[in-house]
Amino acid sequence: MNTENSTKDMTGSNSDILLFGTLGCHLCDQALALIQQSLPNSVVIKQIDIVDDPALLESMALRIPVVQVGNMELNWPFDAGDIQNLWQRQPSGRRYLSLKSN
Repeated sequence: MNTENSTKDMTGSNSDILLFGTLGCHLCDQALALIQQSLPNSVVIKQIDIVDDPALLESMALRIPVVQVGNMELNWPFDAGDIQNLWQRQPSGRRYLSLKSN
């Protein structure tokens, strides 16, 4: 599985998963491991450190880790089934948020 650390580009492609978190966040480490175990190795995981962006820090500080695929977000806690459903774009629970389009 490919992982990238990024603070600038937060526009993942359709084959990317964005993982919002920060250094020292043990739940973020658990989320990364869970994503890696739950999805094919070809999936690119882009890790976004919310500390580097004041708007992200304000909106996500109490929700991390947050997984984003396309225009859908998944807030912690989540499990392998939640990640797979999100990846397949079949949200089935209350922890999914649809992001507004610009």
